[in-house]
Amino acid sequence: NSEKGLLMTRECKSNLDQCSSEFKAQLSSEKEDFSAALTRYMQEIDKVKEYGWCTQKELAERAGEIEALNRKLNEARELVKTFVMRETLFGQEPGEYGELDDLQQELTPHVDLWSTCQLFRAKHNQWLTGPFNEIDARDLETTVQ
Repeated sequence: NSEKGLLMTRECKSNLDQCSSEFKAQLSSEKEDFSAALTRYMQEIDKVKEYGWCTQKELAERAGEIEALNRKLNEARELVKTFVMRETLFGQEPGEYGELDDLQQELTPHVDLWSTCQLFRAKHNQWLTGPFNEIDARDLETTVQ
């Protein structure tokens, strides 16, 4: 009976070791994919930095692209949290993910600029041609700040 218990314990330990190896390999693969994604995000940010004067249609498209990129960076931040948790679980030193912070810092002014431009453009006609008494002063103040 004790031999059976010892055999089951060894089998469980073997299964745990195998699962641990698989999870570590998966983590490593995900971190490589993450690194490649950061490179793509940097290229997208470099493209955003080149944006200049544009039509109203292009403004909406660009603002949408920038907002989508910002969402990707936010999702990447959540992914980093899972990396750190798993690294800690496996007894590994948590990785350095400062590059993500740098990318978000670089993108933030562009997110603010293009979303403000889009909002201004959307409300511009209403402010200039709409009935004056229908303009919400607080909304206007918030929009232009």
